[in-house]
Amino acid sequence: MTDYPERWSQVEVTFIDGSIETYQLKVGSSFGRHLAKQAGEDNVLTLLCGPKVHSFPLASVRSWTLSEIEGKPE
Repeated sequence: MTDYPERWSQVEVTFIDGSIETYQLKVGSSFGRHLAKQAGEDNVLTLLCGPKVHSFPLASVRSWTLSEIEGKPE
């Protein structure tokens, strides 16, 4: 079994009303492709943040950005 390094990313979601929220995910930046595909198929952006799940209808989202961060967030 291969051990993979722990990777963390930050997702910044900008909503139609201009508000911005940031979420931390335990994924690498390559996970962005999966999020985009899933959001396109379901019309919902779903973020799994540890024990919490955040789901946003794409109609309420202006844009979102996933960026890998160094180390584990506090």
